[in-house]
Amino acid sequence: VYKVRYAPVLPHTLPAEAFLTIDRRLLPGDDPAAAAGDIRAAIGDLAPYEVSVSQGVFMLPALVDAEHPGVRALQAANLAVRGQEAEEYYGAGTFDAGGPSAHGIPTVMFGASGRASVTGTDFVPIAAVETEARVLAHLIVSQLGGEETPA
Repeated sequence: VYKVRYAPVLPHTLPAEAFLTIDRRLLPGDDPAAAAGDIRAAIGDLAPYEVSVSQGVFMLPALVDAEHPGVRALQAANLAVRGQEAEEYYGAGTFDAGGPSAHGIPTVMFGASGRASVTGTDFVPIAAVETEARVLAHLIVSQLGGEETPA
C-alpha cells in the first residue's frame, strides 16, 4: 500500500470508506487483470465489511535478452567509447520501456545515472552526459553503416 485516502474527511466524523492504492509490480508475462485478482484473493473475506478491488493504471515491465542484437550493438558502442560494456541489470522500478516491449519492440533503458548530493538533490555529472552522447552517436552511426565516430 502506498496511498490511503479516507472519506468523508470532516471534523468530528469517522470515515465511512477507505481507499487504498496498492503498488503491485508486474514481471514480464504478468497479466495486469490477473494481478488485480491476486490482490483481491490476498485480501480475502473481510465480512461484514464490503471490499472491492479494481485494476487502475499500470506500467508494463520490460525485459530484453542480453544477447539481443540491439543490446549487443549498444554494448559494442560502450566498449568502443568507454572501454568497457555497460552494467546490465533489471531495475526494480517501472519505466516507459514496458509499452514498446509489450508490442514486440525490444526496449532497454540506457543513460547517465544520477547521484544524490549532500543536500539530497539528484544530479547527473556533465561528463557522464557527454560520454552517454558519444556512446549513442557511435551506436547510431555504426548501425547506419557510416564511418565510426572517434571514441
